[in-house]
Amino acid sequence: MGSEQTQKSSFGTWAALLLLLATIGFALWLRGPSVSYGLPYFYGEDEAHHFNRVVRMVQKGEWDPHYFHKPSLHFYLRMPIVAAGFLWSVRNSEIRSIKEVQTSDRFGIAQYAFSASHPTLVKFNRAFSLFLSLGVLVFVYLIARELSLAHGLSILAVLITAASPELLLQSAVIGVDIVMSFFVVVAVYGALRVYRNFSLRGLFWVGIACGLAISSKYNALPIAILPILLCASRSRFELESILFAFLAPAVGFFIGSPFILTSFPLFLDQLGYEIWHYGVSGHEGHQAAPGLPQLLFYWEWLTTDGVGLVTAAVALFGVLLVATRPNWRRIIAFAFPILFFTLMVFQRANFTRNMIVFVPFVPIFAALVLSELYRALRRGVIAGTVCGLIAVICVVQPVNRSLALRNELKNPPESRNDLVRWLHEQEREKHWETALDGELQVALADKRTLWADTLDIEKKSALSLYQQGYDQIVVSDFLAEQFENDPAFERVKRFEGSAELQRIVQSPAISVFRFVQPPVAFAQLGKGDAAAPSPDIVFGEPKDRVCETPNDPSLAERSHCWLSARRSTVMIRDDLSALEVMSPWPHQQVHISGEAGTALEITLDQPGDWKRISIPESFGKKLAVEITTISTPRSAHISSDARRLGLAVRPALGVSE
Repeated sequence: MGSEQTQKSSFGTWAALLLLLATIGFALWLRGPSVSYGLPYFYGEDEAHHFNRVVRMVQKGEWDPHYFHKPSLHFYLRMPIVAAGFLWSVRNSEIRSIKEVQTSDRFGIAQYAFSASHPTLVKFNRAFSLFLSLGVLVFVYLIARELSLAHGLSILAVLITAASPELLLQSAVIGVDIVMSFFVVVAVYGALRVYRNFSLRGLFWVGIACGLAISSKYNALPIAILPILLCASRSRFELESILFAFLAPAVGFFIGSPFILTSFPLFLDQLGYEIWHYGVSGHEGHQAAPGLPQLLFYWEWLTTDGVGLVTAAVALFGVLLVATRPNWRRIIAFAFPILFFTLMVFQRANFTRNMIVFVPFVPIFAALVLSELYRALRRGVIAGTVCGLIAVICVVQPVNRSLALRNELKNPPESRNDLVRWLHEQEREKHWETALDGELQVALADKRTLWADTLDIEKKSALSLYQQGYDQIVVSDFLAEQFENDPAFERVKRFEGSAELQRIVQSPAISVFRFVQPPVAFAQLGKGDAAAPSPDIVFGEPKDRVCETPNDPSLAERSHCWLSARRSTVMIRDDLSALEVMSPWPHQQVHISGEAGTALEITLDQPGDWKRISIPESFGKKLAVEITTISTPRSAHISSDARRLGLAVRPALGVSE
């Protein structure tokens, strides 16, 4: 009889293990698309900030983050992941130096890049987050088993947690919340094990785990009560136990964030800001009055994107069950989620990502209710059927929502990807000089492959864009009106998307405008002193350089000067009767006219070849030079030179035509 019972128990354990692995496999399948979601773009402000910050720490070899709005542990955990992603990228010939990773964009919030120059590094870090989220599921099962829940109910808790829409959305995010969630469930499970077999060593390690959770995110502070509860549960109030209970979490916290000790004023200021931000000021679009309004907000979230209405309702009975029939196991297991939820209800800000640490405990509350209900119905077929139906209903809503979310994560619409593909197609037919509005924040990796420049187009006139040699302008829809009403442009393409001005750019509506004629003001350039206050090139007395460029000194080199506008003015000295010109671009057309209205027309077919031009005396000293093509050597992959260059000019000295 005993042997048969042992075999049944062993079979049940193996069956539970297989179900657990299957559930984790299902969770991995659900979360798989989130690793690549949106790339190369970031759609989360905190994710972009944290990724760029940890990359900069790796690039500088610096362990002090100089930043304590969040504790430091998650930066330290991710630095080796960045290194691993970099080495993998080197192996695949995607990068050669860690310094090649671009982390800044002057158009991004706080000048952080909101696209990844090397997406593989992002995928590695997101995969690390995903791995931690799967670890959370394992500890949900272990916590449920420590509460004496049956294998089936423990698996149910894991499945609901795995299918939580909010946890699915946040599971691969590069941030602090999933790190905090992992260390919280580790600490709770460890505390339950130590309660079963108390020791000072176990108490110490539970305290360390609590400290690491707080060193992941300050909101985890209520977890520090676990070592105290352990001492109380075993009536261990001697000095050594009390010291371990209070000091071990502090040790764990400073292990994860050691530079707080050397930057204490900065830590206080930034922690104070977080307290003020969450509790006093709130956050526009993410806030509610503390107390009942905030409670109702979180209840609505819990019944939709949290765990679903049925699970939330059943879990509410679980809270009442723990409150009315407490024991030390339940107190230790549920002290943190209850204290944490209370803390968040009395804040003003309400980012739902903060609550993913609460999500794993809700299905355990629900499973506890089903366990008690099964006992109350005296087990048997009826009890199993009723509890089974409730369990199925609990699972259906979050699973259905998560399946829909998975499809959304696989192929999110992104108009900028469509734009880049279209621009490449256009390049195959004809070369167009393109000006991209910087506010679109087109991916850094894509911009390397495009013959395009990024500008603050809102501050540019049609004349300046034409003068700089651009053929077409790419803007978001909220800037399109100024080009729609200009006869110099026609809209040649529009990409559907959001027409609103966005803080975090995601699939914006995009318009492409192309010059069909020069702007009206172009015809007046160079006519009158007011229109041309200074020449673009001056050939004066020979000095260190053969010429000067008053408007832009960077265009003057030792042997020649550059014209960087479609229409420019060149001043020559009396003894200069011939010039040599060269263009780095094929089929450059050059039109030179003098003060008397006479003109010369030439075409430079071969890039880099100098051509001599004799200047008739009737042209005078002031020449107007028009060219057709201006571009940057960097865009053409000739060199790293980012200057817009059109025509090089130098004096012709003793060279025959």
